Amino acid sequence: GDNAAVAASLRSWYENWNKQSALPEPPQFVETQTVQELRALFQAVRLMGCINVIVGVPGVGKTATARNYCQEQPNTWMITLSPAHSSVTECLLELADALGIDYTRANKGALSRAIRRRLMGTRGLVIVDEADHLGIDGLEQLRAIQDATGIGMVLIGNPRGLFKGGRRAFDDLSRLFSRLARTKQLRKAKKADVLAIARAWGISGEAELAVMQAIAEKPGALRVLTHTLNQAWLTASGEGAALTEKHINAAFKEVYTNPELLSQV
Repeated sequence: GDNAAVAASLRSWYENWNKQSALPEPPQFVETQTVQELRALFQAVRLMGCINVIVGVPGVGKTATARNYCQEQPNTWMITLSPAHSSVTECLLELADALGIDYTRANKGALSRAIRRRLMGTRGLVIVDEADHLGIDGLEQLRAIQDATGIGMVLIGNPRGLFKGGRRAFDDLSRLFSRLARTKQLRKAKKADVLAIARAWGISGEAELAVMQAIAEKPGALRVLTHTLNQAWLTASGEGAALTEKHINAAFKEVYTNPELLSQV
């Protein structure tokens, strides 16, 4: 065989391996300003035993922060609703499942009683993500559970969907609104959050920061930015190079093919 060619190939592989080993690993979870604010809110709601609402555009960190908080804190349960869980029964089944309750052949009344028994005295926190899928009856059922158990409860949704229905819905939900400690709105990704993500990725160049900020201002915000950075990291890692503006722009254009978005990068 050609020993020289084999040796050259091995040297090339070893050099590339060294370059890739020197690159920082992509961060798993970034402690942004919004993350800190939401964690403080979750803790306050738990201690006060009240209901809170978080409304915000997609991709600003609501769901990721809630999941992270649930993983770290005892007596914290999270459910994520969808169109399939818009009824009272399906919502209760999701909550019962999260609480580890055997709900075989249970009806709404039995589920509600079992959930109240499980939550009573826990001083826990229930987080309901995508709560805008619920109608008035579903929201009223959650209010009744919170009222009976004294736990903290956070409802997360989008601004248009949560409490939809105008004045009539507002009147029907008057008991729920009277128990709201506050409503936190997240209208867009914070610049401080983008900078925190950049630091976590080891990015400090002005050109790179500018394109990251531009991406974070588009629909999907930080979620789109994180997906883009992960894709850019794969390319840069393959080249044994640091992340650059070129990698980030190319990754965005490869992953997100919406012409309206691409025209703004």
